[in-house]
Amino acid sequence: MVAVLTFVGCTTYGYKTPTGTARFAPTNYQEVQVLFEAPDPATYTQIGFCSVLGGAQFMTPDTDMLRKLQKAAADLGADAVILRKETQSVAAGGSIAAFSAYQYAQNSGIAIKWKDPSRQLTAVAR
Repeated sequence: MVAVLTFVGCTTYGYKTPTGTARFAPTNYQEVQVLFEAPDPATYTQIGFCSVLGGAQFMTPDTDMLRKLQKAAADLGADAVILRKETQSVAAGGSIAAFSAYQYAQNSGIAIKWKDPSRQLTAVAR
């Protein structure tokens, strides 16, 4: 008898959707600020939406989730991403004999460009 162990990976994936007609060159994800509260709307322009989904059963650290959100926003050319929602999704699978349910962490955010370029971060080389 051979036992097969299936391990759901810890990596996350995401999507990004630009808004409006303007498109921007990608930015360095290490320079994308993660904001937990929305700044004054007069200080930025919304350029898109991003979302990331983590591995099953809380196996994705928060830092990985935020890093992936930064990468998705950077692909849109963002200077920052406003964290909008942290939720848990449930997916079920299997047969009647072997039913299983997994919870997945999910984050979403709004990608923004600062109207004042001096607000942009500059990554420090290590």
